[in-house]
Amino acid sequence: FNRKVKDLKIEKIKGEPINFKVGSETKKCPQFSARVIKGITVKESPTELKKFLIAMGVRPISNIVDIGNFVMLLTGAPLHMYDYDKLPKKELIIKDDYAGDFKALDENTYALKKGDLVVTSNNEVMCLAGVMGGLSSSDSLETKNIVIEAANFNAASIRRTSIRLNLISESSTRFTHGINPHQYEEVIQLATSLVKKYCGTKEVSEII
Repeated sequence: FNRKVKDLKIEKIKGEPINFKVGSETKKCPQFSARVIKGITVKESPTELKKFLIAMGVRPISNIVDIGNFVMLLTGAPLHMYDYDKLPKKELIIKDDYAGDFKALDENTYALKKGDLVVTSNNEVMCLAGVMGGLSSSDSLETKNIVIEAANFNAASIRRTSIRLNLISESSTRFTHGINPHQYEEVIQLATSLVKKYCGTKEVSEII
């Protein structure tokens, strides 16, 4: 198209130490990173962000959800954002040995089996990894503090779970095809800079 490529300049934000734990108890998740951001304001996104999402066929919801979708469309890496204050313990641990019911963001309950990847906090499932977040830790207009997750989940595992549950999402589609496993830091930094720009923030943690 004879157009100059615009280089994506990402602000590098170091962040402060925080008492928050992440971990993986399965080989199906070799990389899992998170960052806590406090003091945000959840509201409607600005016109520029909404126009971009609409042009890509994505319905704008709120600034924090829209930022996650924007970063995913731009980098190919799905993010997930948790309400920090709704986590039963200040940790996110990935497991594949859970069996039981899980209530997802779509307000439906799914029967999970051992082998499904889940993100847990205090042994409670917060997210069906790479597929859909849980209702119990979801963001809302009252959310003030969030945890941003950027992870690399096994493609075959995500595909099996997604097909078995008939739960196909933008996130699961990208993980099924495979994502760049080396850009998690850039992805979190980009999301952080957008949260600062559109949500305001009083405190940013280091990347854990």
